[in-house]
Amino acid sequence: MPARLIWGEVLFRSPFILGADFREKNNSCNSCHPNGAASDAMGTQGVVEFAHAPGMPLRIPALRGIRYLAPYGHDGRMASLRDFTQDVVTHAFAGEPLNNYDLDALVAYMREIDFLPNPKLDPRGFLSEKATADEKKGELVFMTSGCNGCHNPQSYFTDGKVWRLAQVKTASPYSMENGLKTPTLMRAQRSRYLHDGSAEDSTLLTAHAEQLGIRLEPTRLAALKIYLAALSNEEKPGDERHITEKASEIHSWLTLFLRHDVPDQRRSLILLKTLRLEFVALRAELSHPQDLEFFRSYLADLSAIIALAEKADPRPQIAQGGRAQDVQVADQAAFLKSIRAFNASMLPELRFLGTKR
Repeated sequence: MPARLIWGEVLFRSPFILGADFREKNNSCNSCHPNGAASDAMGTQGVVEFAHAPGMPLRIPALRGIRYLAPYGHDGRMASLRDFTQDVVTHAFAGEPLNNYDLDALVAYMREIDFLPNPKLDPRGFLSEKATADEKKGELVFMTSGCNGCHNPQSYFTDGKVWRLAQVKTASPYSMENGLKTPTLMRAQRSRYLHDGSAEDSTLLTAHAEQLGIRLEPTRLAALKIYLAALSNEEKPGDERHITEKASEIHSWLTLFLRHDVPDQRRSLILLKTLRLEFVALRAELSHPQDLEFFRSYLADLSAIIALAEKADPRPQIAQGGRAQDVQVADQAAFLKSIRAFNASMLPELRFLGTKR
């Protein structure tokens, strides 16, 4: 993976680009969008409110296929994913504005998050031969009721437009006359539905039909429900990899250090602290005594390196009989040496995690 995408993944998983409240809770982009999906564990069944928009609950969207889903925001207020990402970091999550390098890396990573394969859909978005007869009945209702006019199967079940619905509460502080963009119906199954999470599974279709002024008989509504469930038939939606692969992937972030002679202090701390959080999250998958011993050793050494980086004074320091530049170069060399030593000592052990030695 290119270094820019690796750094984008680090930022996506890092609380340290967000405001203090989110950092204290170790919340990151990945907390709400685990591996690009949408978490129903955050907020109230995946519905959240932000300080800058009190009283305006929003359902957490999935980010899979985001490069196809402009405009951005529930209200479709921004055509640029880059501008929208900066807006979310600074307003919704109270972070400092990202510099161009970090912002480009984060957006590049998100654009690589794709839809998961759905064997019940063919390449055009229509049901394949693997769909059941009931699911195909639902697809027919979907087409004949005009649902495909906005949720076009051939355009990832959206039309890329913003619509104004008379019975909808304001979607956000930026919404113009209750405008809402057409969301994709890919991976549609969730705990709560509609942009504000105001509908449950049993009330979704009735509530949305009322919004649009459409009347559907109970049998057609039931068929639509079956069809929508088929659109969420994703393959391997969870991270089913072996712990060795998971641990090795996050450890590979250290290549960012080793590719540069002079690491940036701020980025170094973001990467190292995020690596520590991600490694701690793997603790539940470890049970073998040797794995646990390695886990403790890994965290202890990593924490020591973080402490070393945190103590570094960015202001010039004058050594006795020397110059400030001499001290800085020496500090950088020592820091890189500690990273290389840590990497060299841990790599051989990572391959044995979760296995019989």
